[in-house]
Amino acid sequence: MATSKKKTPGPRYKRPLLAFAFFQECTKSGKGFDLQELALRTGWKERTVKTYISKKFETYLEKSNEGKYRVKRDFVNVTQPDYLAKFTQTDRLRKVFVPD
Repeated sequence: MATSKKKTPGPRYKRPLLAFAFFQECTKSGKGFDLQELALRTGWKERTVKTYISKKFETYLEKSNEGKYRVKRDFVNVTQPDYLAKFTQTDRLRKVFVPD
């Protein structure tokens, strides 16, 4: 009889998962944040956060008039596996090697 085990994300997902939890928290509270706050919460450098905001999180975030970021309300519908898919090598390769 086969048993079904849920895969636990590996250590390379530690920081992305910290960001996921932070985004969930911001969605519930409705509070905005800046690059520095996300960097502090995740351990990423600010330039990494800036890159991820433009390349990985663009569908989840919006920038306010005050220069802060807000998590869009529909983030509550984002599953952890869908979110983590943005951090897989397969996703990066798919963008590079799109067949004609």
